[in-house]
Amino acid sequence: MMRRVLLSAALIGLSLGLVAGNAEAGAPQPSFPIRAAFYYPWYPSTWTVNGSHVFYTPTLGYYDSSDRAVQQAHIRALDSAGMDAAISSWWGAQHRRDTRFAELLAQTESLGSSLKWTIYHELEGKGDLTPAEIGRDLTHLQGHAQSAAFLRVDGRFVVFVYNVGDDCDVADRWEQANASLGEPAYIVLKLFSGFRDCPTQPDSWHQYAPLEAVQHHTGYSYAISPGFWRADKSAAGLERDLPRWQRDVRNMVASGEPWQLVTTFNEWGEGTAVERADDWGNSYLNALAEAPTPPPTSPPPAPLVDGRPSSPHPAPARRSFRLGVLKFKGTNGVVARVSCRASGQSPCRGKLTLTGRVKQTLLRRVAAAGNHAAPRRRVVLAKKRIVVKAGQAKTIKTRLNATGRRLTARLTARQLRGIRITVKAILRDTGGQRHTSSKTLRFPR
Repeated sequence: MMRRVLLSAALIGLSLGLVAGNAEAGAPQPSFPIRAAFYYPWYPSTWTVNGSHVFYTPTLGYYDSSDRAVQQAHIRALDSAGMDAAISSWWGAQHRRDTRFAELLAQTESLGSSLKWTIYHELEGKGDLTPAEIGRDLTHLQGHAQSAAFLRVDGRFVVFVYNVGDDCDVADRWEQANASLGEPAYIVLKLFSGFRDCPTQPDSWHQYAPLEAVQHHTGYSYAISPGFWRADKSAAGLERDLPRWQRDVRNMVASGEPWQLVTTFNEWGEGTAVERADDWGNSYLNALAEAPTPPPTSPPPAPLVDGRPSSPHPAPARRSFRLGVLKFKGTNGVVARVSCRASGQSPCRGKLTLTGRVKQTLLRRVAAAGNHAAPRRRVVLAKKRIVVKAGQAKTIKTRLNATGRRLTARLTARQLRGIRITVKAILRDTGGQRHTSSKTLRFPR
């Protein structure tokens, strides 16, 4: 592709400085539902992915995210598309993206835009942060939150978190850090299987999964993706389809979910951008701008559940498992207390699979004992068919095994000593429904 030189921002006679002021005191904030787009201020460093150039051509050219003309053009584009907020990728107080985030806040105020900004805390996705580390980041972000352009909900500054894995511990750590602040944040964690069962709940949950055209999680968020094609891949993971996108936009608006999320405004490396491009013009942003909001007097749209239209027939009795007490038992087994929650009299019946995300220490121990190559970190620990009566609980005893891509081995007490495993219980019942729950299991030393 021909790279084009973007005109200098010298035409814009604005001096850039941090915007001071009491954001909470006067600036109007959007109310739910809030429509927001994920935003990436990391160019030019990511116009290539593993040496492969991005497939598409933004109309602004292959720009530098620190260019003020680009920042202002993006703010205007987000405004025109009807976005209430943008969620900017953030990698810590010392990273250049923190400086660019401050610039975006200042430019938004200088333009008189009603657009709000928050950050997408990406460091949690690299590993479990301690409450102290989280607290330092939140304290730093409090400074940015003094800008009138920073997004707030219920008076609290909003922070989205990109957490990886399915351990409820993430909610505990962020809650502990947030509670220590004089001005707590409004925390929106990335959801995972069993997130609703976590004893500690953040302010809200969202999903970031642009390989799927729609991610709908009732009561929390509705996220849509135009397509997915990483620059270093030979084929698209999700093909672009403008009519599908237009339909997904309408369904997102009709859902009424509190967080209505676009993945993404400008993640060109993964091919998920909706920013204006030579390849599709302004079509994706126009669909967002033109999406009608059903009038209050019109019939409500057919509800969507997890991205699919709900059945017009009466819903069957709801059944779900809850993973309760889970503890080490004997030399290489666990005891799980599983309860059946049901709206009818039908029992919870199906096959229970325990999978775990385990520490590399355990994998090395297993590999050494069996003289095998270590399996991947996520392993199958046990499979068992179970039946639990409605409204009752049952004790499930099972031995733990490590079944990976290249290894199957029975785990021993010696191998498990001092290990923490995040266990996910997956149950497929006879009706085809899938239920999940998770819990962290710590074995004694």
